[in-house]
Amino acid sequence: MSNFTPQQLQAITTINNNVSVSAGAGSGKTRVLVERFLHILEAGKKAKKPISAKEILAITFTRKAAGEMKERVRSSMEAKLAGDMDGFWKEQLVELERGQITTIHGFCNRLLKENPVELGLDPAFTLAEEFEAEEYLQNCLLDFVRQGLKQQRTELSLLTNAYGINGTISQLQSLVGQMDEVLAFGDLTKSYQKILQDEPAAKARLCSLVAAFAHRDDLGKNKTAEAVALLKENLQDVVSGIQKEPSDFTAYDTYLGKLRSTTKIKAQLEEIRSLKDSLLNLDVDRAAFPLVEAWQKVLQDFAIYYRTCKEQDDFLTYDDLEELAVKLLQDNEQVRHKYQERYAYIMVDEFQDTNDRQRQLIYLLCGDDAAKLQGHKLFVVGDPKQSIYRFRGADVSVFAEVRQAIREQGGVDITLPDNFRTVDSILNACNEVFENLLGTDQRQDVFFEPLVPHNQSEVKPVLLRVPYDKETKPLARELEAAAVARHIKKLHAQGEAYGGMAILLSA
Repeated sequence: MSNFTPQQLQAITTINNNVSVSAGAGSGKTRVLVERFLHILEAGKKAKKPISAKEILAITFTRKAAGEMKERVRSSMEAKLAGDMDGFWKEQLVELERGQITTIHGFCNRLLKENPVELGLDPAFTLAEEFEAEEYLQNCLLDFVRQGLKQQRTELSLLTNAYGINGTISQLQSLVGQMDEVLAFGDLTKSYQKILQDEPAAKARLCSLVAAFAHRDDLGKNKTAEAVALLKENLQDVVSGIQKEPSDFTAYDTYLGKLRSTTKIKAQLEEIRSLKDSLLNLDVDRAAFPLVEAWQKVLQDFAIYYRTCKEQDDFLTYDDLEELAVKLLQDNEQVRHKYQERYAYIMVDEFQDTNDRQRQLIYLLCGDDAAKLQGHKLFVVGDPKQSIYRFRGADVSVFAEVRQAIREQGGVDITLPDNFRTVDSILNACNEVFENLLGTDQRQDVFFEPLVPHNQSEVKPVLLRVPYDKETKPLARELEAAAVARHIKKLHAQGEAYGGMAILLSA
């Protein structure tokens, strides 16, 4: 294997252990995936423990990416046919067509098609497209609200009184997209009661701090002494107010605001302000809790209603595919072991755009525990900086979690730092910006990893600075456009073609 960096070679040839790879843009990631696929087959042949192409499960994010990867693997196999004396690569080409280079949903779909009876599914089930699923969800949501209002359900009535019918529907539409996360909070009552338990101690401490000012005669300075005197006069009302109604802080807040933050009282003032803010937040929590509790109950009821509707209509979404696939592998040991034996190696691309349910699925293909990585056949590759599908439920922290699990299990964590796509002048500028923007703390889900340029350029970045503030925003845009236009004309005068220039704007 030539023309590979040491890190790329390590990612390609480490096949007897779990491997995680952080691969930035332009790092040759797809080439590494294809070469690793071929290396697994060659290594098995040399060790006289042949691995078939259909025993390698390769999962990527889009159908297009899966198709491109499969085509590149096929082309590489075809290139080996000339010296294929024993027909090994010819056989692997046949097996490749029976294998799985697919998306996560493509794999789940096949899993359910092969095991419909175990889940009580119609073998001829069809999968709704995204636009159909969205329309179906909205119709179910509106029907649910109409029925709830007609039946005068307590929680729904509380919400419509607070937000109006349209406001409640709008909020529900937003929350439904985060339904799993909201329902995962569990019973909020216990958390709320714990907060309330802390209130008496906070009020008592605040009372003692306020009362302490009545006995201080060492504060000096006229304004400070005047404020303390006023505070002494109103102390009883202030303390009584705290004890009765913690949100009524205006009586003493005025006086405390006049107190100078001298060294003598600075610590006490800071503690008073902190306690005051805590009690004010508690008042907000007290007022909001019935609504929060109502939202959670309504979401719980809607989740049941939505699931029932889909079962009655034999309606399956992409999310259902994932949920049912995990359920199948988790609940059925025989099926789980069948697929564990079927796939000797698992490779997952674009892992930064997975979610926790997909992680569970992958873990169950590796071992018997959805919460703990087992075995030594997993290879994941991704780039946390390119995680852009949070609106679809992607969770970049899952990649960080799996990388950590692989390290703890004795696996290999690799970074591909080399960039073969972008010239050094651009990369150096990007490195400088993103090091300050993301930071280098590896305990974070997303952190900066410098890219090493392989392409050199004599062209240096040019920074055009335009004065800007809120008042001059329209003018600043005009000045910016004019500055860019002048620079383009300058480049053109130097021989650069207009067609070789591009203007990139933020969305």
